[in-house]
Amino acid sequence: MEGTGKRHLLQTLAGLGQDELQRWKEKLSKIPLKEGYQRIPQALLERADPGALAELLISYYGEEYGLQLALLAQALCSAEQAATDVSRAAGSFSEETRSTPRSSTGTEAAGGG
Repeated sequence: MEGTGKRHLLQTLAGLGQDELQRWKEKLSKIPLKEGYQRIPQALLERADPGALAELLISYYGEEYGLQLALLAQALCSAEQAATDVSRAAGSFSEETRSTPRSSTGTEAAGGG
C-alpha cells in the first residue's frame, strides 16, 4: 500500500492551478507542526513543482502525516475561497439593495410628548 499516499498527493497537487498551488504552499508553511517535525525550508517549498512537493511532504513528514498536512492545507485554501465567495456575494447583495428604491413607511420616529 506504500506509495498510494504519494499518488494521491501528486494527483491533488497536479490538479491545482499555479495560483492555487502558491496559496496551498503558503497555507502549508503556516500550519503548526507536531512536535519533532521540522518545517520544509521556504526556498525548497517555493520552487517545488507538484511532484517535488509530494516528495518533500513525504520525506519531511512521512506518508501519513504528510497527507494529513496536505488535507489541512487544502481545507484552509477551500475555507479561504469560500469566505471570499461569500464576501463577494454579500457585496453584490449590498449594492443591489442600495440601488433598489425603498418605501419610507415606518421610518419616521413617532413624536412623543
